[in-house]
Amino acid sequence: MKTNFLRFACSTSRILVAITMIVGLCAHSEAAPNKKRRSRNKKRTVAQRKVTSDYIVALVNSAPVTNQEVNQLANEMAKSFAANKQKVPARKELLAQALNDLIMQKAAIQSARRSTLTITPEEFRNAENILAQQQKLTPKDFRKQMMKKHRVSQAQYKKELIDQLLLEKMRKARISMASAKISKTEALQWLSEQDSSKMLSTQRHIRHILLKANNEKELQQAYKKLRSLRQRIARGKISFEAAARKFSQDSSASKGGDLGWTPIGVFVPEFDVEINKLKKGAMTPAFVSRFGVHIAQLLDEKNEAMTQEQKLQLAYEMLQEQKAQEALRKWEAEVRAGAYIEMRGQPS
Repeated sequence: MKTNFLRFACSTSRILVAITMIVGLCAHSEAAPNKKRRSRNKKRTVAQRKVTSDYIVALVNSAPVTNQEVNQLANEMAKSFAANKQKVPARKELLAQALNDLIMQKAAIQSARRSTLTITPEEFRNAENILAQQQKLTPKDFRKQMMKKHRVSQAQYKKELIDQLLLEKMRKARISMASAKISKTEALQWLSEQDSSKMLSTQRHIRHILLKANNEKELQQAYKKLRSLRQRIARGKISFEAAARKFSQDSSASKGGDLGWTPIGVFVPEFDVEINKLKKGAMTPAFVSRFGVHIAQLLDEKNEAMTQEQKLQLAYEMLQEQKAQEALRKWEAEVRAGAYIEMRGQPS
């Protein structure tokens, strides 16, 4: 079950998992309130026993990795395997991988903090908007939920999310440096080694409605308006085309929101994620991207033979993926080599 930690923890699609997990690891266990005093005291005793029985299994520079942290991450990993209908590894193997990932998590965050990279307020807002949308919440409600669930302050929540965004930015920088070196000659060489006659391109015909939002209040208003508009379209009160012409703030409004036929991967990830869930004719719920709030509809889908230009683009993408993996492995080795790691014991 060897995984590349830096890819797992920092991928944009997994920032929500990372921030949920890391903020949770920072929270302290508390007994749940109970009307019966005897039961409440018993729960407190159990909670205290869990805290006092915890111990440090490793040190990463001056940052401790505790047995409780390792077990919590191992539990999250087990749930992830089960949710994806994959075989859950043995507990010992899960604990070993969780320990390795936490060591790398702490070492990588420390490395990112020492770099010249920063997260701007706009980048933070955009990321929070996307994470909130994935949970079908407003950014404000998402923030409150995270703070309440894990019993952390707003400052701690913000710090942990910024750390994850820093790691993602550093990851992208490393990948960008590696993929920038790919030449056309390399791409053509890769193509010559493949059976390119069977390469197909999936094209999708999509239309959408966009409402722009510059702040949280506008975002909430746009989200509410598009949810209502979607209901009207679904009930036949107004056509998608007419709604797009009247309300959409995108340049495609004059075409009824029609974006034409496009290959997969053309749009920003948060848009593609929602489109990928659709069957022909279906509409997305209202969702947030870096451009604002959307609803979109998949009109049709088809496969066709790739053009030479598309084949060449695929070659670049495949080589970029290979070089990205090499760059991430090198980064992980550098992070580990640059950190003082002291093993104190085995998680249990």
